[in-house]
Amino acid sequence: MSLEQGLLTGKIGMDRVFQPTEFRSNTYWNDWMVPVNRKRVLDLLGSWKDLTAKYGCTMAQLVIAWTAAQPGVTHVLAGGRNLAQVTDNAKAADLNLESTDLTRIRNDVLALGDPAKGQGS
Repeated sequence: MSLEQGLLTGKIGMDRVFQPTEFRSNTYWNDWMVPVNRKRVLDLLGSWKDLTAKYGCTMAQLVIAWTAAQPGVTHVLAGGRNLAQVTDNAKAADLNLESTDLTRIRNDVLALGDPAKGQGS
């Protein structure tokens, strides 16, 4: 899930409580929504605000553009709940991220490690 069920858009904060029936509450399927891991992701996204300013894009567009730029990636599936979200996500195709920024994002993501094992695992 390129936007990790909305987490990587930066719009799901620590105050968000998921109902037991919501897909996002299933930690077996998605450990990133566990509060301790969600905080780590949100801190990471906060550290990329300079990149969204540099490229004049949203966090979702930055994440989609980075995903599309990965070696071997031929397409990115990024849904939306409405036409405005889909249109906004499609604008990621217009971004041309510099190699140093691609490397920075990759290193930051790798440093998160495995959410099931904790930080940097």
